[in-house]
Amino acid sequence: RRDNLHKLTTRLVKDYDTIVVENLSVKNMMKNHHLSASIANAAWGTLVSQLKYKCAWYGKQLIIIDPKNTSRICHECKQKNHEFNSLSQSEWLSTREWDCPNCHAHLDRDVNAAKNILAKGLETLA
Repeated sequence: RRDNLHKLTTRLVKDYDTIVVENLSVKNMMKNHHLSASIANAAWGTLVSQLKYKCAWYGKQLIIIDPKNTSRICHECKQKNHEFNSLSQSEWLSTREWDCPNCHAHLDRDVNAAKNILAKGLETLA
């Protein structure tokens, strides 16, 4: 796993001048016993640590943003989907796709979050 992380982070840092990631609270996420094994296996903390020192080493920029609502805000119209407030954590995590109640865009939760993360990160450059 460590070797794969080194290869991945080296490739990312060499290929991109700016990398944006979420400041995820791995410690809090590990409290969910249904997800803790998967979260630990992903080695998010190690990935971000490697990105930090490699970005500094190669003169690249790493932007770490607040993850709040990145998957609940439509990347098209920027409106928060308040329908998710009534869902339990397990219901929310099982929701992989949703339709924006404002602009009616059909969104994949992960792709939508990735677009929002990038946009938030690039806003910090302006």
